[in-house]
Amino acid sequence: MTHLGESELEDWLEALGYEILRGLSIAPGEPAAERSSYDQVILEGRLRAALKRLNPSIPAECLDDVVRRLERQEVPSLVLSVAKVRSNTVREKEEQR
Repeated sequence: MTHLGESELEDWLEALGYEILRGLSIAPGEPAAERSSYDQVILEGRLRAALKRLNPSIPAECLDDVVRRLERQEVPSLVLSVAKVRSNTVREKEEQR
């Protein structure tokens, strides 16, 4: 498996059509700030725009709920649960050998 450094990953994502922005340009206090503090991990405006683009008929209440759940990090706990299940499955398969 090939490991990419940050700049290679940015080049790859840019080639796929993603817009690459430097952290300082969207930092709190800057004219184009997209977060009020560095504690804000999720860029809410971008998240909302992406969710609307992917789900054009999503009701506003549902969109608000999804954003709230992501900001509260309810979803990462789900991801961790899935990772634990996968880890246990791999471990069980290894024990069966």
